[in-house]
Amino acid sequence: MTVDQVAGDIYLDAWSGQRDAAVEKFGMSDQQAHEARRVYRQYAASVGDYFAENRDDIAAYFGSLDRFEQAKAAGGDNAAYRKKRNWDDQQLLRAEANAWLGELDAMGEQYRLALGDVLDAEQKAKGVVPTGLTRSDLMDFAVTWSLTAIGFCMIIGLCNRLACLGGAGFLVAVLLTQPPWPLIYPPAPDVVGHALIVDKNFVEMMAMLALACLPVGRWGGLDAFLYRWFGWPLMKRFGFSCDE
Repeated sequence: MTVDQVAGDIYLDAWSGQRDAAVEKFGMSDQQAHEARRVYRQYAASVGDYFAENRDDIAAYFGSLDRFEQAKAAGGDNAAYRKKRNWDDQQLLRAEANAWLGELDAMGEQYRLALGDVLDAEQKAKGVVPTGLTRSDLMDFAVTWSLTAIGFCMIIGLCNRLACLGGAGFLVAVLLTQPPWPLIYPPAPDVVGHALIVDKNFVEMMAMLALACLPVGRWGGLDAFLYRWFGWPLMKRFGFSCDE
């Protein structure tokens, strides 16, 4: 990727959606909608100016990133010092990119407040302007609430087997992205302990799969009532052999 490919499209798309959501939520008049579009154009131009001002630094960043990726692809020895140097270089690159992203996020918050200034007192009483969500934000939202739902269902014993399968699937993804192999850097913290293939995530995954194979929800959860009221009568009706 080059600096010419960096145009802040993710931010602009999120801000455009944020503007449209605000127009719909607060029932803006035509004049207010026109002002909201003007505010959007103003901040979209600010994004363009921001990238123009930081063009040289961004170009240097992508040059460093390309060299880093090429060095990793080339391979080499697996000496501990080389792993540590690669990790330190990666953290420096991330910190540099996070500094720019932080400034863009601050610009996005100012944009949200500017949209709020378009509203009258009655509209402001309906709440605040919704935050613009990027694809990364939507992914974070989906993961957070999916895990919350899985944990809640397991606690109350509702659709317990499906919840366990969902939790096991998430842990499989964790293991694929963070495999407990001795050659991976950085190593796991000492508090986690040292593991080869079998780490805490692997143990939790196997426990989830074991729970998915057992009708534990019927013993002490809402599934027991659902089975008693719906599952068992349906099985009996269709001639399946089952015990009360």
